[in-house]
Amino acid sequence: MVERRLRNRRIPLQLILPVTYAVVAGGALTGGIAVVIGASATGSQGPAVALTSTEFALIPQSPATTTDNDLWLLDHNAKAPAASGVPSRALAAAANVQPVIGYGGWLIGNGVDAPLNCTGTACNGGNAGLLWGNGGSGANGGNGGSAGLLFGNGGNGGNGAVAIYNSDGSLYSEATAGGNGGRGGLFVGNGGAGGDGAIGLYRSNGDSAPTNGGNGGAGGGLLGNGGAGGKGGDNFNPYRNVQLTSAGAGGNGGKAGWLGSGGAGGAGGSTYANYAVTGGAGGAGGSAQFGNGGAGGAGGSAESVLSRADSGIGGAGGSTFAGTGGAGGAGGGALSQQWHSFGAIGGGGGGTVIGTGGTGGAGGYAETWGTGTATAGNGGTGGNNFGGVTPVFGTGGRGGNGGDARARGNGNAIAGQGNAGGPGGEILGTGGNGGNGGFARVDGAGSAVGGAGGSGAFGGQFGGSGGNGGNGGDASAPTQDKSTPGVGGRPGYAGIRGHTGRVGRAGVRR
Repeated sequence: MVERRLRNRRIPLQLILPVTYAVVAGGALTGGIAVVIGASATGSQGPAVALTSTEFALIPQSPATTTDNDLWLLDHNAKAPAASGVPSRALAAAANVQPVIGYGGWLIGNGVDAPLNCTGTACNGGNAGLLWGNGGSGANGGNGGSAGLLFGNGGNGGNGAVAIYNSDGSLYSEATAGGNGGRGGLFVGNGGAGGDGAIGLYRSNGDSAPTNGGNGGAGGGLLGNGGAGGKGGDNFNPYRNVQLTSAGAGGNGGKAGWLGSGGAGGAGGSTYANYAVTGGAGGAGGSAQFGNGGAGGAGGSAESVLSRADSGIGGAGGSTFAGTGGAGGAGGGALSQQWHSFGAIGGGGGGTVIGTGGTGGAGGYAETWGTGTATAGNGGTGGNNFGGVTPVFGTGGRGGNGGDARARGNGNAIAGQGNAGGPGGEILGTGGNGGNGGFARVDGAGSAVGGAGGSGAFGGQFGGSGGNGGNGGDASAPTQDKSTPGVGGRPGYAGIRGHTGRVGRAGVRR
């Protein structure tokens, strides 16, 4: 009975407002849903105020009834008609307010993922809450959202979308590249991965070129790994007799935080066409400070039916201050059914000041079925080589191996050369070994030339040992006079009281 009398009793507004503010302040500390305060039951509403819940409803969740047990902060008539529009308008306003905590929360929460049917900037993933949370994923080439200020992982970039044409051949929407990954939190978090590039498409009402992969996001400022780069889009074109068909390049890996490893570069896209083709380049690995550099992405393969084929080069490995440099990406393989093919060079290994340089990427394979020449790619340089950072301690990276070459028809085969190793650290550092030369083989009347071994690098000035030379590649032909093996690589010189490396072994005729 007492409760019913209290419900029908009106309390002056000036008395209830101090209580309202106290309750709202307490609710803001405990977390929850929105509160909306109206000026009166019949007048115009004031602006919505988004605060947090006290675990029970402060405004009615449905039209008032005689059994309504909700606690109301302002004047409440339990017998108010259901047609009263104020509560419904208040609830609608509260529903449009961004939450404080939770999915899409502006203070703490993960960013919202982009919808799959998005266009334009709506394809970017939402940023995480101000304090912490993971960024949302992008879609259709949109970028991943950034992590929270303190903690969280960046969102992944969306995969690229192919172009869309109307039935009359007019362009409806352009192809998009893979989106970039979002950054990690300021203190801790990994960068998001880049999205893959879109593939090339050939249709009756319009063609869509392939696109590049997105770059990986940076890791957290204090601790975090960089995101991996996205793969470049493939391009398979057996339909159009164009002069050159190219694939998309892989995205670069994201750089690491103060502690962490760089992201791997994305692989280049592959190609196939009747005429000249070029594979996509691999993306570079992300750099690091106290951690390992990211590996470079592999170059994309290339195949042509009638013309020249050039594969994509491997991406360079990421450098670091203290740690192991990233390995270079391998060069892509190339095949021409009728003409020349060229395997690409491998990416160089990443350098380091204190640690071991990255291994150079292997050269790309080359093959021909006709009368053309198959020329394989050379290996990439070992980390710390040819400029850049000067190593203090540690071992130089090994040079990459040369690619193999084969001529199945009456063409020639020239294998790739191994590349030089990287120098050792100035103090007790060991020079990197040279890479091995590639193997060359011909099945018909052509000549086979094996790849030369790479040179070993010099050791540190104070007690460092030189690297070994790489071995020369073998050669094979129906007659021995058509085969020339590769020579071995030269040794690296030693520092004071160090040991000189050995000469690489020469290749043999098979």
